[in-house]
Amino acid sequence: MKKEKRKARKKNNFRDILIIALVLVLGFSLYQLYQRVEAYMQAEQELAQAEAEKLALEKEEQENQRLLIQSDSESLMEKLAREQLGMVKPGETVYRLSPTLTPTETVPPPSPENFLVRIYKTLSRFFSSIFR
Repeated sequence: MKKEKRKARKKNNFRDILIIALVLVLGFSLYQLYQRVEAYMQAEQELAQAEAEKLALEKEEQENQRLLIQSDSESLMEKLAREQLGMVKPGETVYRLSPTLTPTETVPPPSPENFLVRIYKTLSRFFSSIFR
């Protein structure tokens, strides 16, 4: 009777150890699979970003090619100079509209006297603080 119990206990112990080993192997395999899937997803995301950047660069290159072809045009040069560099032709008057002013408000033009008075006051404060 005792021998049968020992054999049954040994069988149960072996079976338990085998189940634990299989669970550990399965867990490790699932972990490895998870790591590979994670790396694959990250690579896919990086590829999508690279393709989007490639499309943007191709579009920019096409625009630059178009501008290069049109660069011989005098009117294009003038347009770019006006828009991007803010240049004007001699004799033209430039009007700049302030978005903060309403039509009823007026701002007095700065007078040279007020400007000189402000500079004098600023310099006198500066020198008086130094020589105290």
